[in-house]
Amino acid sequence: VALLGTVLVIVGGPGIALGAKSITGDLMMLSRSIMGAIYLLMVAKLMVKYPVRQMLALEYTFGALFLCPFLFVQPAAWVTAVILSWSSLRILLFSSICALGISFLIHNGSVGKIGGFRVAAYGYLQPLTALLFGWWLLGESITGLQVLGGIAILGAMYVVQRQKWENADQ
Repeated sequence: VALLGTVLVIVGGPGIALGAKSITGDLMMLSRSIMGAIYLLMVAKLMVKYPVRQMLALEYTFGALFLCPFLFVQPAAWVTAVILSWSSLRILLFSSICALGISFLIHNGSVGKIGGFRVAAYGYLQPLTALLFGWWLLGESITGLQVLGGIAILGAMYVVQRQKWENADQ
C-alpha cells in the first residue's frame, strides 16, 4: 500500500517526464532501493553485535576503504577544481558530519531499537514529506493523485504502528 502511495506521489505530479530520457534515473533509483534493502538487512544483524557508534565507525571505515582505489584514478580537471575550492570543502565537511554522520547515527539507533522492518516502513514517508515541503517552501502544486498517494502512505504507517499500539494497551 505504501509503495503504491509513493508511486502516486511521485508520478501523480504535474510535468513529470516518464520515458527514455528518465530511464537512467529510474534504474538508479531502483538499484538504490535494492541496495538499501540489502544494507538494512545487514545492519539489522550487526546491530545485535555492535553498539550504534561502533557500527557508524565501521560503516565509515569500510566505505572509505572501498573508495580508496578511486583516488589513484586521475580525475578530470573540473573534479580537481571543485575538490580544491574552499566552498566545496565546507560543503563536503557539512555533508559528511551533519547530513551523513547524524542521519546514520539516528538510522542505526532506530534499527537497533524498533527493528529494520519499522525503519524501512518510515522510509515511505520521504516522498510525502518532500511533497509537503515543496508545497510549503516552493509553492509547488499538489494534485489529487498525490493526495491519494499521501493518504495511502499514511494508511500504511497506521497499519505498521497499530500492532505497537494494541500491544501497549494490553
